[in-house]
Amino acid sequence: MKIASTASLFLVLPLLASAMPSHEFHGIRTLDLSIAAGNVKVSGVDGELSTVGVVKKRYDERCQLVMEQRNETLFVELGPKGLYQARCEADFEFQLPKAVSLKLKNADGDVHVSGMTDTHVFQQRKPQSRK
Repeated sequence: MKIASTASLFLVLPLLASAMPSHEFHGIRTLDLSIAAGNVKVSGVDGELSTVGVVKKRYDERCQLVMEQRNETLFVELGPKGLYQARCEADFEFQLPKAVSLKLKNADGDVHVSGMTDTHVFQQRKPQSRK
């Protein structure tokens, strides 16, 4: 009986993730991403249209996701609001023109980049364990 209840738990957990509709942006030359936790996939595509897909994994009212285009830069930030302590996690999938410059900061998660031709700056900080 314990095996059956464990299996059903694994079937329910993926349903808790919340996919947001894709967002489209035009004229992006730089992606500046800073997230607390989650996986990031960036794919270079032909054309000028940039799309962003987000699946929220751990996200509550203490979390904040900001996607804002300022001139030719797309800023994406995910983390706790203000001074709150919260575990905010989402997976991101970007389809960007191949020549977009990337500035990616991810505290906890994987980053995969393919098909891009311009400069990339990656910074990954693993949270320090407290003893």
